[in-house]
Amino acid sequence: LKLRLSRSVWDAVYEAEDVDDKVSSFNGVISQALDGCMPLKSIRLHPTDKPWMTPNIKAKIKLRQRAFTRGNMPQYNLLSAQVEDMIRKAKSNYYQNKAKTFRTSDPAKWYKAIYNLSGVSSQHEGLTVNSMGSEAALIAEKIQISFTEPWKALIITTSILQLDEVESLLKNYPPPLPSIGQIKSVLNHLNHSKAMGAD
Repeated sequence: LKLRLSRSVWDAVYEAEDVDDKVSSFNGVISQALDGCMPLKSIRLHPTDKPWMTPNIKAKIKLRQRAFTRGNMPQYNLLSAQVEDMIRKAKSNYYQNKAKTFRTSDPAKWYKAIYNLSGVSSQHEGLTVNSMGSEAALIAEKIQISFTEPWKALIITTSILQLDEVESLLKNYPPPLPSIGQIKSVLNHLNHSKAMGAD
């Protein structure tokens, strides 16, 4: 881009008398340079896409779906894990790059970003907070911490219970088995062309 701009002819910009003419000439030179260096690339967007959804994630989802429809379950499982990992990282990056900066600069945008990250489908309109002084600020800070706490670490560690801790909760008899008719009914209602995943 730098080389193309250095070789561009700037005479029209220098010779223009009016400020508007100078700006339009300048924009024309810049647009020509950008079109030559960085051609347009078409990507698919959908109105329901989450803000962290990237073309790379969509391409990986498409590969995963293709593996599922072809019955290649080992590849499907591998791609499912990769898709989940990519989505988790994209959400974290989105929060770090976008939502975190809104925390102090624009609380409304911060709230919307956190709302999107939580996966809730509809927003509550007309929510107002009465001015209660320092108590309201303390409550708001606690709410903010509760929203941001899950995103501080990507890895969530959980303790695995030992058998003796849950042995009293286990039943001595096996669960009832479904009948063949029940299994057939469930399988008939499945859409075999769609895969199940975390996305």
